[in-house]
Amino acid sequence: MTNIALVVLDTLRKDTFDEYFDWVPGRRYENAWSTSHYTVPAHASLFTGKYPSEIGVHAKHETLDCDSPTLAEQLSDAGYRTRALSANLLASPLNDFDRGFDEFVPTGNASGTDDDIFNWRDAIENASNAGLLRDIEVLSKCLLSDSKTLRSLKYGWKIKTDSVHSAEDSLSKIERMEFGSDEFLYVNLMDVHTPYKPPREYQTVPYEGVSIEQWAESGERNPNERLKTAYNDCARYLSDKYREIFHELEEHFDYIITVSDHGELFGEHGVGQHIWGVFPELTHVPVCISGSHRENVSSDRPTSLLDVYQTILDLAQTEKDARGESLLDSPSSNNYISECHGLRISWLNKLQEAGVERERIEKLEQTVRGVVFKRGSYVYEQAEGDLVHAGGDDADTALSEFEEIVSGLDEISVEAGEQRAYTTEVQSQLEDLGYL
Repeated sequence: MTNIALVVLDTLRKDTFDEYFDWVPGRRYENAWSTSHYTVPAHASLFTGKYPSEIGVHAKHETLDCDSPTLAEQLSDAGYRTRALSANLLASPLNDFDRGFDEFVPTGNASGTDDDIFNWRDAIENASNAGLLRDIEVLSKCLLSDSKTLRSLKYGWKIKTDSVHSAEDSLSKIERMEFGSDEFLYVNLMDVHTPYKPPREYQTVPYEGVSIEQWAESGERNPNERLKTAYNDCARYLSDKYREIFHELEEHFDYIITVSDHGELFGEHGVGQHIWGVFPELTHVPVCISGSHRENVSSDRPTSLLDVYQTILDLAQTEKDARGESLLDSPSSNNYISECHGLRISWLNKLQEAGVERERIEKLEQTVRGVVFKRGSYVYEQAEGDLVHAGGDDADTALSEFEEIVSGLDEISVEAGEQRAYTTEVQSQLEDLGYL
């Protein structure tokens, strides 16, 4: 069978991919779109081939507990060995995204959630001493614990020196892995995600974060150039490191599919990061299929992350029953949808606790959608209810057809859950990423 690797360059904008990742070989899909604006719903679509609304996995319900079989489950049933290396805690066993994987290994900062790694943050928080005595106390606890000592010490040193990078960690793990035939590997790299801290040699500006509350309160529509520069510094680092990862994967995999789950905002539409909306900067994503039989070409056919799911099952010669189409087939006449179901529960709570104006929160709590038309144009909703035509030459037709396409989407009703309680390590990691 065909060995397949799926690599998600988390939070990487399409324009940034074009600027820094021009070395990635294969067939590029220039008009590819995500099904949503952030990790959970986008990965849910990538793993099930269905829209977030159809499976009820999105901002109001982040657990992948839907009835639809996952990509890894189907590949496992077909005889594949399924493994994952993921730096994103939202797309991890924390939310049942390990369904169907034989192994699911956390990388980067997420490594601290591994049961074999000593919980440094918890030990530091509960230490009875300060300064040097605290360090000695915490180190002693590590050495006396049941954790894997060497791995724990290495991770602890990286935390102390602020040198935890998921791409470097993933490369190290891939180099140590043994691959045979019938392999599926999923990799998630978080190096362009907040807090935008690449290795020092890549940093051209000091990082000064903007909180979700600040973005929501200001409504500032001018891009924050300092943040964008810091983000681009991360992209340069990720490009260099992913080149090494890619070459390592080439030795073992017939196909490497490189995608992003969503993009990033720096204030262009009065909001930052990827907390809300279906703006093109968030939903237009890179998709590139690399393989020994794929020439270096570009395709303008409208595509979706739903198609990546279908393509992988097609490469594995496995039956599929979902939306989308294989990118190996001739294009059909599909329209595609992007969705935003308001704010995540933790983000909503943060804005309320910070005293952000009720009217502003209500706008960000709206469900909005975008439509990628088979003719190539993109139309999306804004908080004010206006429709924006963001490209293509059929504006009048696209605007008139928008409601008909969106209304045809089946939606599972889910009750908004409460904010979950996490361990000290998990909570710390989610806070660093801006998820809490």
